[in-house]
Amino acid sequence: MKRKVAELQREARRMMNSSVRGYETEGHMTRRNYKSVLPFTVNQGDEPTCAFVTMAKVLLFNLMGLVMDIRFTEREQEKITTLVTLFPIRSDTSITDRQLKDAGITPSSCSPKGFALIVLFFYFYDWLKDHDMRGYYFEGDTLMMKTRDGHDYNDKLVELFQFLKLTKKRLGGHTFTADGWIQEITRHVSPHVSGLTWKKISVCTLNTPFTDADTFSQYAFEQLSEVIFRITRKFKITLTLHREEPPMHDVMIVGIEGNKLILSNSWGTFLNITPLSVLPRIALGKSLWNACQFTFLLPMFEPIDFQTQYELDNFHEFLGLMQHYYPQMDALDAIPKLDPAVLDALAASPRAEIGGTRKRYTRKHFRNLL
Repeated sequence: MKRKVAELQREARRMMNSSVRGYETEGHMTRRNYKSVLPFTVNQGDEPTCAFVTMAKVLLFNLMGLVMDIRFTEREQEKITTLVTLFPIRSDTSITDRQLKDAGITPSSCSPKGFALIVLFFYFYDWLKDHDMRGYYFEGDTLMMKTRDGHDYNDKLVELFQFLKLTKKRLGGHTFTADGWIQEITRHVSPHVSGLTWKKISVCTLNTPFTDADTFSQYAFEQLSEVIFRITRKFKITLTLHREEPPMHDVMIVGIEGNKLILSNSWGTFLNITPLSVLPRIALGKSLWNACQFTFLLPMFEPIDFQTQYELDNFHEFLGLMQHYYPQMDALDAIPKLDPAVLDALAASPRAEIGGTRKRYTRKHFRNLL
């Protein structure tokens, strides 16, 4: 009997740490179940930067999750959650003022792994914002995404995919927060991700002022939900919401549990929950939106010929190609993980916590950090 109880306790702990549970089940869900999703919230303040905040969070899972164990123990989750409740992480904080230790955010206060993820969030966020890495919508028969000045959006994606190799080093000028951590982590993991192919694939589900495409039927949403459930076992997804004013807002899809879509917003709240049965309607607090576009940013070993944009009329092609992707998604588990000792060594080196300065550092400096 004791052995049976112990097995049940282990299973309960495993489920509590799962970011996504049964799709067609009515499992009990609480916020505690999802502390392992991302143990800190981000508030974008008054800035229209949701696209950059959301993509930066997605990259923590879809890129860094390939080369790091980003799961947290209960103790680590409690420490970082308490910390960022007292000192909220805001994306509108100037890089020159972003001394994390001044807000009590250190490797000791939130664990080396928690500190690394906060630093990596800002690393991705700063680069995405600086390069205006988002699509702008233009009217057409299908949803047209271009750059701010109307050029081909696929050119921006080439720039993004090159950045995701993690070979680009940024020295001089205003340095990233805890730049020494970034330099050392990317040095270790870049060889394992630099050869990957990336695809950014969007599925438009709503008739909007930008397109005449048909709105998804309930059956099409059910098919899409099956894809979301499978993908979010490992990765996260961006959901673009639409309404009259403001017209667009991006959030991160955490996963699906008990026929509910779990969302991570950038307004300082931890999670939002919406039933799949009411799609495309999405409630964020007291505001009501419509699910416009689901965007998958996916790594793969071998390129698959996904299009950049799908509508209802070619949605079946997307579903067919996803069947080819699932085996690759599982095979990505073979990528070597970063040795936790690297983070422990960085935590022991105060000089690694560089950031918010105009000092210029040489490669020799970074080699000597540890």
